[in-house]
Amino acid sequence: MVVLALLPAAAAASPGSRLLSGINQARQANGLPALRYSPNLSASAGRYSRYMVAHNYFGHLSRIHASWSRWSWLGENLAMYPGWGTHVGSIVRSWLNSPPHRQVMLSARYRFAGAGYAHGRMGGRRATTVTLQVGRAK
Repeated sequence: MVVLALLPAAAAASPGSRLLSGINQARQANGLPALRYSPNLSASAGRYSRYMVAHNYFGHLSRIHASWSRWSWLGENLAMYPGWGTHVGSIVRSWLNSPPHRQVMLSARYRFAGAGYAHGRMGGRRATTVTLQVGRAK
């Protein structure tokens, strides 16, 4: 079952929405409810992906810059790869095969998610950064 119905129609074909759909398929296969699309988390994830490209940096910061007044729990997964494709399936598979990333994706704690992609140059080469942010509303 593909859970695009939880996304606004305009976002249904975006790489971020396809990523959330793949994550929700994994959650369903593990008996978990689907993550619901969050415009707030999606905007935050997109900003962070662009930040990493702009600063030639790949890694987590000490704080996720989503609205803390809205979220009681927040989590984040990151991916980066050469080129400017979207690689949705390989990102989901690699996160599922990494225990800390799998834990974020398949945690029953989280109910909402947003994803952001940024294309640019890192280390002088074309690169894409991907940020998934998940949260539980207060």
